[in-house]
Amino acid sequence: MTSIDKIEEGMAGGPAGDRTWPTGSVHELRRGHDAPLQVASRPRCQSGLIDLFDHFGAETEMWTGTGERSISRRVLFARPFSHAPQVLVSVTMIDAAREQNTRYDIRALDVSRDGFTVSVRTWNDTRIARLSASWMAVI
Repeated sequence: MTSIDKIEEGMAGGPAGDRTWPTGSVHELRRGHDAPLQVASRPRCQSGLIDLFDHFGAETEMWTGTGERSISRRVLFARPFSHAPQVLVSVTMIDAAREQNTRYDIRALDVSRDGFTVSVRTWNDTRIARLSASWMAVI
């Protein structure tokens, strides 16, 4: 079994799907006769999903309000990065009233090595009942 096969099965003898890298500085893995493959001990990419809100049927700002409104949630990384990563946030599910235009702006704010704040805002008469997003942080 090659080192690459071990990566596919999971690192450090973990079960399949366990993508936890060994601790230490940089680990050298070999792929047959190829040059060494360097694996960093700190994460270079993390991703996740977040349900930002569920306001359907409730007298809440995003569903019943008008004008500019926003909701923010803090996301903490499973493992801190060596420095602040670039973060991409994308809407994966939105449940909005069909009678009005669907207006929203979603952003990653206050990005640090430990986490970031995802913020979604809407304006005018848009009514949003639920919103979920996916995110990816990369250095």
